[in-house]
Amino acid sequence: MATVRITEQIRQEVRHKIESLFDARIKKKYAELQHLDVAMQVFMRRITPEEFAAAQKLNTDVEWVPKISSLTVRIEYTGIDGAKKNVAFTVPFEPSVPAPQSFHGYRYGGNEKNIVHPSLPCYQPCVDVLLEHDRIAKERDILRDSIAQLLDSCSTLRQVLEKWPTALDFMSDEVKAKHAEKVDPTKKETKVISEVDDQAKMLLMKARMLNGV
Repeated sequence: MATVRITEQIRQEVRHKIESLFDARIKKKYAELQHLDVAMQVFMRRITPEEFAAAQKLNTDVEWVPKISSLTVRIEYTGIDGAKKNVAFTVPFEPSVPAPQSFHGYRYGGNEKNIVHPSLPCYQPCVDVLLEHDRIAKERDILRDSIAQLLDSCSTLRQVLEKWPTALDFMSDEVKAKHAEKVDPTKKETKVISEVDDQAKMLLMKARMLNGV
């Protein structure tokens, strides 16, 4: 087999593919925020039921009060590392609702007043989703960094495969073809190679199983 040097391009390609194992799970987790009735709960905390009823009545025949279809909100919570986190995300109204001027336009549409307050029923479900997102992201970072350390300790793909037999699954077709080329036997290089630790092995197996790979 031909000698394939571990280049920065290979490192970047592997990094991207490792991270892609987690992309669908992270996207799915964020999507859960769209189904927690967050927009309406935050909205009704800023106006009274009487104001909302009056706006709906005004819009019976003609849309006197402009409607909004989504709301950018902000939530503060304690992350898995114990640090305070402040996250903004956009949630939909289904259906759209008539809203005062303070909810319209770039000047008014920010999230400074649209706070997911701890008193709201949707607060804890939102925090649970965000904490799970943080856990997935942490697993991704640990695995990515462990694999990066392995690649940095190797100069050739052959050395990588000695410690990470399934590494070819994360290589481009070009690299696989180069690796498969038959050449005259040459003296192997000797180099101390970092082992993929047990935690990284477990995270890689878990990520691939959950991603259907």
